Amino acid sequence: MTNQLTIPVPHKGWLPLVLIIVLTVAILIVSVISLVSGWLTIFQNLFYFPIILACVYYVKRGFVFSVLLACCYFVLILIFSQDVAVLEGALIRVLIFILVAGVITYLSVIRIRAEKSLRESEERYSSLFDNNYSVSLIIDPDTGRIVDANAAATRYYGYSHDELTSLGIYDLNRLPKETVIRNLRRAKEEKAKHFFSAHYLASGEKRNVEIYSGPITLHGNPLFYSITHDITERKHAEEALRQANRQLNLLSSITRHDILNQLMALRGYLYLSQEVIDDPKTLIEYIKKEEQAANTIEHQIMFTKDYQELGAVAPAWQSMNTSIQKAVARLPMRDVRVDVDPKAPDIFADPLFEKVFYNLIDNALRYGGDQMKTIRFSSQEIDTGLVILCGDDGVGITAEDKKKLFTRGFGKNTGLGLFLSREILSITGITITENGVPGKGARFEITVPKGAWRTAGKGNP
Repeated sequence: MTNQLTIPVPHKGWLPLVLIIVLTVAILIVSVISLVSGWLTIFQNLFYFPIILACVYYVKRGFVFSVLLACCYFVLILIFSQDVAVLEGALIRVLIFILVAGVITYLSVIRIRAEKSLRESEERYSSLFDNNYSVSLIIDPDTGRIVDANAAATRYYGYSHDELTSLGIYDLNRLPKETVIRNLRRAKEEKAKHFFSAHYLASGEKRNVEIYSGPITLHGNPLFYSITHDITERKHAEEALRQANRQLNLLSSITRHDILNQLMALRGYLYLSQEVIDDPKTLIEYIKKEEQAANTIEHQIMFTKDYQELGAVAPAWQSMNTSIQKAVARLPMRDVRVDVDPKAPDIFADPLFEKVFYNLIDNALRYGGDQMKTIRFSSQEIDTGLVILCGDDGVGITAEDKKKLFTRGFGKNTGLGLFLSREILSITGITITENGVPGKGARFEITVPKGAWRTAGKGNP
């Protein structure tokens, strides 16, 4: 990857040396001709050219060369003239040559040190930029173009370095170019910026990002340095917790109402029991009603134990097959075989995700009939995400029961298992439906949205 952050360093090459040699030889020849012709003052100014060039390009060695050249000038004067005044003028000129060479050498040393310091500083900065594990971009705030990107950025976005630096930041967030440039200029004036956005990867996948940006200057150009953190999972977790709180509040209210209704019924039958104490047959009927109400209250209280755990912990990536295997280990499977999904995806769901499979398998064992021998799990990718299929070869579910299947309280057992499963899945936007054919087995479809599933063992993008 071509490093755009390191300043170019001029290479002397052979051209300055050749130019200095040619000028020196030419000046010495002109000087000899001038002295032979009796001109003692015209040619001396020509010596400044090789002196300046030598001190600029070769610094200390150039200074030594300049001193030697100044001495050559004095020797030439001494050979062609014995006039004391001329010799004094030549000596003064030699001192001026040396002084000029010394000043230029000093300035060249300062310049070289400054360039070296700047180069080392930018190389250190470049090293930090390139080796930073955070996604980092250098952006031109006036055009919105991406000037440079580190290796972490190319891995994250899925573009090569050349592809990424041919884009603008507006290609990543898909906002209007004018809006992006206006925001960049505003951030540039504020000196620093922290904001949230959505970026699109090369694959087209949308990711939520948190961006820290600030102005920097490189090669004299004002630019913008942005560090990007992917917060997609955090956003999903936050939304899931909000959804869980909404569901908990709703279910707490519903459960409280249901328990109060059952308690009211229980008190009513207790009162009626006192009225028919001398009628054993009627009393037995009332006692059965009282037991039924008490059992319903017990089931509802037990349900709250499961439900109180819903959303208590942030959603996380969980292996679908591992969740199925844990559920199977807790159930009396008889001679029923469970086939897990060979694709083995990971699902972003509430920690109670395993209970979904427990309830599905438990229902199949309870109501699938003696003919049921196999429960199969599989998955297939669709445009909007992933569909998890759970099917069995049992008796299936009647059309009438399908209408109430996920209704709270419906069913021959507690009537809460499938209702709770739907609530667990909905925390991360997952839905569940049943579309099996009666008499040919149950078939549940669990639809997982994009971003909430991944290939088994694969980390975040």
